[in-house]
Amino acid sequence: MSASRSLLLFASLALGLLPSPSRADTFRIIGQELTGEATTTEADGSVRTEVKAGLNGWVYHVEMNEQVLAQAIVTMAITVNGDELRGAAVTYRDFSRAGFTVTVQIDPCWFEYVNERDATAAAFGDDVVARIEAAAPRAIDPCWKHWFAQRLALLGAKTAEPYVKAGVTLVPPRR
Repeated sequence: MSASRSLLLFASLALGLLPSPSRADTFRIIGQELTGEATTTEADGSVRTEVKAGLNGWVYHVEMNEQVLAQAIVTMAITVNGDELRGAAVTYRDFSRAGFTVTVQIDPCWFEYVNERDATAAAFGDDVVARIEAAAPRAIDPCWKHWFAQRLALLGAKTAEPYVKAGVTLVPPRR
């Protein structure tokens, strides 16, 4: 075997052993992670679903090999009356030293997420994180942002599932 063939064989074996790029986001959490759901019915028959996700501790993003201390909670509130979407908002509270609170309306993106069959939970999570980051007084750490987008995708899926399974097409508020 010639030297060039040996080198080519060795290089291809070495490249084959490298980890393949992945779109997965794997996290290790050291601390307390919160999830919760509450549903209330208003006097007019509107149903308000409130889901929460939060973290008080370290988030280690395995693929990025980064970690960040995070102390925050996100609350997504969806109000529906029959097939009418009355309101959808996300409140993000950062409890770090320079903490802040941001509330953004997510009516359009949640409305589209529930009604459009080709919409994905990942796109919904990314869209909501972008809206929150645009309204936030400071940038959100990329490691934390990935965890945050993943949890928002899960919260969005949890709140949209009953409507999608029932085949309900939501309409905007009637004026």
